[in-house]
Amino acid sequence: MKATDRARYQYPWALALAKMKARACTISQIVNTTEAEARALYKEANHGKSSPSGQQPVDIAWYTLTPERRFQSALLLVMYERACRSYPPGLALTHAYYHFSCITSGEWEDPYGTAFRDSEKDYQLNFARANYLVKIYDDQKDLYGARKSQLQLVKCRVCGTIILSQSDDADHRCPICIKSKDKPKKAE
Repeated sequence: MKATDRARYQYPWALALAKMKARACTISQIVNTTEAEARALYKEANHGKSSPSGQQPVDIAWYTLTPERRFQSALLLVMYERACRSYPPGLALTHAYYHFSCITSGEWEDPYGTAFRDSEKDYQLNFARANYLVKIYDDQKDLYGARKSQLQLVKCRVCGTIILSQSDDADHRCPICIKSKDKPKKAE
């Protein structure tokens, strides 16, 4: 593919990433552009605002701290795995994150454009965290056949809901089933 054709193909993806507040360094990695081009595109897409800066997320425990994060992380990973069937990994994440953001926006009456928020902080799971989650979750195995990632998708053994869990968590129950079992039963 010629450079001009590749740029024409990648521009809509890069623009969507910028509108979803992906950092310029992430945009440049996913769509294979320079960071300077990604920063310029970010400013263009976000009314002159600069790309967020700072430390990228590196804490896997963050994804399992609250029930909401466990469910949302699991939803994103399932959507990502399905998108990988049709897209290369970086574009699969872009596609999955767009639809994930629409679902988690809470604006059911307007399904178009709800993936684009005003700030990176307006997302329950921002793109930087989503990108890190996908990178650490991948299903590569070590020489002995064990998964390298400490995170795994499991089904709740009570209700069957898919949740994100750490590999050392032996209790495969979703937070809702845990709370309902721990509640005292009413006397009849």
